[in-house]
Amino acid sequence: MVVMKWRATALLAAVCMLTGVACGQPASTQTPSGPPQQTAVPVPTPVSSVGSGGARVFGHFPYAEAPRAALRAASCSGAGERSLFRADAYEALTRMRRAAKDAGVTLNPSSCFRAIASQRALYTCASAPNGTGCASGRQVSEKLRATAVAPPGHSEHHTGYAIDFFPSATDIGAGGCPSSAACTTSPRFAQSRSGRWLAAHAQTFGFEQSFWGGSTQGVMIEPWHYRYVGSPEAEAIFHTARTQFPSPHPGLAQHLPVE
Repeated sequence: MVVMKWRATALLAAVCMLTGVACGQPASTQTPSGPPQQTAVPVPTPVSSVGSGGARVFGHFPYAEAPRAALRAASCSGAGERSLFRADAYEALTRMRRAAKDAGVTLNPSSCFRAIASQRALYTCASAPNGTGCASGRQVSEKLRATAVAPPGHSEHHTGYAIDFFPSATDIGAGGCPSSAACTTSPRFAQSRSGRWLAAHAQTFGFEQSFWGGSTQGVMIEPWHYRYVGSPEAEAIFHTARTQFPSPHPGLAQHLPVE
């Protein structure tokens, strides 16, 4: 009995240390005269950390924010920082879009770099109250929200090597999407002309889909979200994620010949 009580006390102390919650002294062993009261035990939340070697949060790996000097304006639509992309991946993106255009497909890169502060606003539904991860302007549970939106400090967009593709004009109607809204950040994007072309050819240019069907990482399938791994620096950043959850179509070196 004494050992069990010691273990319970030690567990509560560990929980308090992880959560930063100030815990008082253990409750008195005297039987209270009034009705019994329940003591709320703090529940630890996932630890967020930025940079390599940190803890995963709801399946997402931690990533440091790219220095602005490493970014350049790219053809990513979106206001401000979302138009920025890593300079060493820009050439590969340009060549990939040119090859898609030659095949009659218009790729529409719509969201590239995202700072940690911007991710925090998105994750807490402050910047998009009715967007992915939000419900009628209110947050859903963290676990459910994180299947669609990475917690701040854990988004691949922080690296400047991740990119989202939204439907373009060649995707609507006969292109596989009844409307742009129907395929934007939707698994249905995989059926669009852009989605099918990317699945077949993106790896030639050093890009790979990060979150694919059948993965056990715990993140929803995102056929619109690709990461660049065609340079030594990019591959090093995503090495842990790629090792633990290898893509069925891994990206190849950026200078491979175009088919």
